[in-house]
Amino acid sequence: MNFCLLKSSLTEYIAKIEAECFGTEAWTKQMLEESLSSSNTFFWGAFDDENTLVAYAAVLAADEICDLIKIAVMPKLRRKGIADALLKFVIDDIKKKCVKKMFLEVNAANTSAINLYAKNGFTVLFTRHNYYTGAQYGCKDALTMTAEI
Repeated sequence: MNFCLLKSSLTEYIAKIEAECFGTEAWTKQMLEESLSSSNTFFWGAFDDENTLVAYAAVLAADEICDLIKIAVMPKLRRKGIADALLKFVIDDIKKKCVKKMFLEVNAANTSAINLYAKNGFTVLFTRHNYYTGAQYGCKDALTMTAEI
C-alpha cells in the first residue's frame, strides 16, 4: 500500500469511493472539488499494488488543530488494516504542518471505527445527541473524539 497527498485531478476516483462508502450521504463531486481546492483541507489516499485509489482521508486544518472529516475504505477491502495505516500516515503528515491536536465525530454505534480511533490515541470528549439526521442511521448520536498528535 502506498500513501500520498491527493490532487484535485483524482476527484472522480474519490467520488467513487465516497458513493460506495456513504450512499445517500455521499458528498457530491462538486463538494469534493471545492474541498480539494481549499487551502486548509487536505486529502490523502491509499493506493494498492496496481496504483488504484482504494481509500482516502480528509482533514480540515486550522493553526494547531484539525478535524478528521472523513476516512473511507472501499467496502470490499475493509478489515485489512488499510484505515489504520492511512490514519497513521495522515497523522504523521499533518504534524509537519505544526498541527498538535486532531478532532473527529464518529457514529456512536460504529464500534469498529471507535476502536480504530482509540487504538490511535483518540479519547471521547462528549456525545453529540441527534447529530446524524439521515434515515439510514439507526443511532443518531455521535461521539466527539480527540487526540494529541
